[in-house]
Amino acid sequence: AWATAEWEHVATLNVDSDHDRDLLLRNTVSGKWRVFYTANGQVQGSAPLNLYTSQDYQFQAALDVDGDGDQDILLRSVSTGQWRLFVMQSGSVLSVQPFPLWLSGDYVLAAAADLDGDYDDDVLLRNTVNGGYVRFEVESAAIVSSSPFFQLYNSLDYQLQVGADFDGDGDEDILLRNQLTGKYYLFTVENNLVTSAALYPIDRDFASEGDFNGDGLVEVLTRSNLGTWYRWIGGNSVHILYDMPNDTNWQIRR
Repeated sequence: AWATAEWEHVATLNVDSDHDRDLLLRNTVSGKWRVFYTANGQVQGSAPLNLYTSQDYQFQAALDVDGDGDQDILLRSVSTGQWRLFVMQSGSVLSVQPFPLWLSGDYVLAAAADLDGDYDDDVLLRNTVNGGYVRFEVESAAIVSSSPFFQLYNSLDYQLQVGADFDGDGDEDILLRNQLTGKYYLFTVENNLVTSAALYPIDRDFASEGDFNGDGLVEVLTRSNLGTWYRWIGGNSVHILYDMPNDTNWQIRR
């Protein structure tokens, strides 16, 4: 990918359903977008991506709203609060449509995650004033319902870290962290409902998530303030990743 100051990494996402994550960059001057297609760990090529170039529109999430394996792109207008969904297919924008999430600036995107196991990613918004969450259920690229998600802690001390499937049941779960204590809490989700909440036995700062050992379960990557990387793989099992650079000038990109 281009290593120039004008081009900034925005997201790592799968735009062409090949199971390899691609790179989305944006030019900070012109607002233009470019996607770098990857395969087998190598950049195979790049192309412009036809997203809005106005700096008023900011990236919000990469999410698969239609279950086709291509992650779609959600932008939001800073000035109006309006949301725009760019539906992707085979690495290109197929269509652009309004996405009727709430416009109020009090509500910000907290996560895009498949909370009901239907292969369409749903959306969680959070109220920045009272901390409450609202779930928007998505099917076939359309919002079909919305409802409060009371079961997540609404205290603003708790910040959402990631939505991911930690138990392999197809429903993505929610990981929160208390900013005062540093403790993590995992909310297990099944068919849009939280079925359990438990303290997650890890510390250090959240860095990323992924299935690092190919067992179908998502693990958590954390990092100490000294730069050491740790992989949590369930229970009390934590592995130090010695092969990753400890130099804190190197930061992970998600």
